Amino acid sequence: MRCPHCGGEDCVRIHIDLEDEQELRFYSCRRCEKRWWEHGGEPITLDEALELTSKHEPPPRPRRTE
Repeated sequence: MRCPHCGGEDCVRIHIDLEDEQELRFYSCRRCEKRWWEHGGEPITLDEALELTSKHEPPPRPRRTE
């Protein structure tokens, strides 16, 4: 993955699977520290990414037994 800002090739890519089989992607460039999000192959804002994730409930966590 190339950074669209500086052209750096050392980017971190994190895939987030949403409940309805949609995928959200987060990218961060190690060279210039630019960060960006994609959904459906299109760039989106951080606010849009947060809205998408807030619509999905996380899976239940196992109960701790003491």
